[in-house]
Amino acid sequence: MKRKIATAILAGALAQLALADSTVQQAQEELKAQGYYFGQIDGDKNADTIAAIRRFQIRKGLQVTGELDEETLRALHADSASSTAATTPTPQPQNLEGSENSTERVAPAPPPRDLQAEREQPAPAESAASIFRNTPYEMAPPELQQRVIFGAQTLLRRRGFYKGESDGVFRPNLEFSLRAFQSRLGIPPHGRLDMDTLAALGLLPGQRGRTPMEIPHRRIVPSEEPPVRGEWIH
Repeated sequence: MKRKIATAILAGALAQLALADSTVQQAQEELKAQGYYFGQIDGDKNADTIAAIRRFQIRKGLQVTGELDEETLRALHADSASSTAATTPTPQPQNLEGSENSTERVAPAPPPRDLQAEREQPAPAESAASIFRNTPYEMAPPELQQRVIFGAQTLLRRRGFYKGESDGVFRPNLEFSLRAFQSRLGIPPHGRLDMDTLAALGLLPGQRGRTPMEIPHRRIVPSEEPPVRGEWIH
């Protein structure tokens, strides 16, 4: 009797382990398809998998835990379903040559989209009005807005959140860094330079130290350091 109970317990534990590995493997596949995971798809919840989960949670504004909780899995499956729907071609009616009712040839279906190539293309820069919404810099001259963005890049780099170019241009890697910084401070991780984020960085007019209005007008030279993709939260 004891042996049967022990066997049943062991079988249940093995079933749970197999289910967990299957969940992790499916999550790895979906994270890799969406450009968040770069490791092997092996069902092992290693450091690369946890880092990919955290990147996805930051991007989606979820609680950054690195765990495959119910909310994260639901968002991940929803994004995967939308990507699959976008890449599935619509069936075209067949028009056989030589048919008595055939009047014209049906144009061939377009080739499927190359999502990987699309992900590698840089996203367009966001408008300054959206980045600085409801802040003193929303209607500021473009030169001042550029200096504020340059200051944010510099300060985020010092804190270990930003690894891209310091050129005063708002790009997706800066948005990702802002989301990580905001998540660390308990600010809603929307990726914009709002009042709370500007205050946390010390970039609001009148704050102590050198504000963007006091930064000398000079030509911004892009950094030669290439952008680094990875986990920047320590």
